[in-house]
Amino acid sequence: MTVKECYEKLEGSYADMQTRLPDDNLIEKFLLKFPGDETMEKLREAVSKGDIKESFSAAHTLKGISANLAFDKLTKAVTALTEQLRPLTNQADPELLEETEKAYKLVISVLTEYKKQ
Repeated sequence: MTVKECYEKLEGSYADMQTRLPDDNLIEKFLLKFPGDETMEKLREAVSKGDIKESFSAAHTLKGISANLAFDKLTKAVTALTEQLRPLTNQADPELLEETEKAYKLVISVLTEYKKQ
């Protein structure tokens, strides 16, 4: 699988990523670091504890990371969750959290498959 094919599978924007990093080796370097990031786990933990401030912080961080990596599907899902949490008065909406989880799992699955090659 090429880097471009990887982006197609995880529903991201390879063209957008190329505007940031025009070299596939550099893109790959950052792609393969993503599974080691603990932000999604921090989000899960904060939500389970009912910590709205930390939930927002983790969602906002994941939004930034996914946007910088041009993971469009994940960015869209976590942006909706971030905006829902932004007033810092609402617990995470379970449906928005589930959409974020699904998009995150897709990215991890595709990157795992990519790394095995």
